[in-house]
Amino acid sequence: MSRSKQPLAIKKAEEEEDLIEDVLIDDCNNFVGLKVTYGSTQVTNRCRLTSDQTNDRPIVEIRGDANSFYTLVMVDPDSPSRDKPTEREHLLWLVANIQVGGATFGEEVVPYEGPFPHRWIHRIVFVLFRMKSGRIVKAPEKRTNFNTTEFAAKYELQDVAGVFFNSRRRG
Repeated sequence: MSRSKQPLAIKKAEEEEDLIEDVLIDDCNNFVGLKVTYGSTQVTNRCRLTSDQTNDRPIVEIRGDANSFYTLVMVDPDSPSRDKPTEREHLLWLVANIQVGGATFGEEVVPYEGPFPHRWIHRIVFVLFRMKSGRIVKAPEKRTNFNTTEFAAKYELQDVAGVFFNSRRRG
């Protein structure tokens, strides 16, 4: 399958609420179980969390092949604002070499940065990839204008699970 060099594909959903949009991940059919939890709140598609709720790194649970290694990417495709996402995608967290049932949760390549939307509601996306070759993933030069699709192609990653939530600044 050839991947486009475009940032994470965004599609407007026909919902009652104009601010809700779907974030689509090519061929991502949740082949692997991905559970992301902030405190007692499990992230489900379209759920709403405030920046206060997401200050601290979430608990991530993966159910998959114990012989595979995975990479987790967390991005904000609406940075700095939804109407002018000039920093799309903003990389919030990158963890590589995750192994199911491992003693540690992989290698934190880019430290966690909690979402902090300046305006409106931002979609925050977690994408889990299966690593195909090697186990070396390098940090990008900057967090802004990260491109999940290009990153996946560069490291021959296969997207296997994804979930997103809507984040808003408290107040």
